[in-house]
Amino acid sequence: MRLKPYSLRLLFLVLLFFPNTAPSSQVLAQDFPNMVDEAAYVFQGEFIAQEKGKKISAHFSEGLDVVTFHFQVTKWIKGKKSDLAFKDEQVLFQQWAGISSNLSKNKTNFFPYKKGNEYVLFLNKLSPNTGLTTPLGLGKGIFPISSETGEQKVRFPFGRKKMNLQVSKPGKASITTENNSIPLDVFLKKIDTEL
Repeated sequence: MRLKPYSLRLLFLVLLFFPNTAPSSQVLAQDFPNMVDEAAYVFQGEFIAQEKGKKISAHFSEGLDVVTFHFQVTKWIKGKKSDLAFKDEQVLFQQWAGISSNLSKNKTNFFPYKKGNEYVLFLNKLSPNTGLTTPLGLGKGIFPISSETGEQKVRFPFGRKKMNLQVSKPGKASITTENNSIPLDVFLKKIDTEL
């Protein structure tokens, strides 16, 4: 199979902007302790808005197309708030606009944020070259929160039916769930167990 030239350019740009996240951009099975460990920032928040714009950097003097995501933070869990634009309990982070647009051409929406919906996000550390970030594994770090039954539950990414929330600390219980979701309070306690 031969890659088209634009596919090679996309791969090169992803590796350039996110050198430390190249392994996480492969959608592989990942255990929960590693997700908590690899994420530079973890928070729970409501999606407010997104906007496209240009970001000037030393590497791209004409600007780089970016998407800025705005979240109202309900609970900050991990990472330095000062690394991201954080003000009045809102966090803003940017990612390269080409990731979203190239993936959506393939009819796959890896960034399915909907205004007013809540999420638990696991974000990679900021790229030293651009200051951009992405959720872990391009979308595996996005956990939508639903409250259809009156209880807040975290749904697993990519429609996974099962996720082993094994823990790396001795004496702590693991949970394997079969129903595509877990109560939010249980999920947040599992994250705290790993920190």
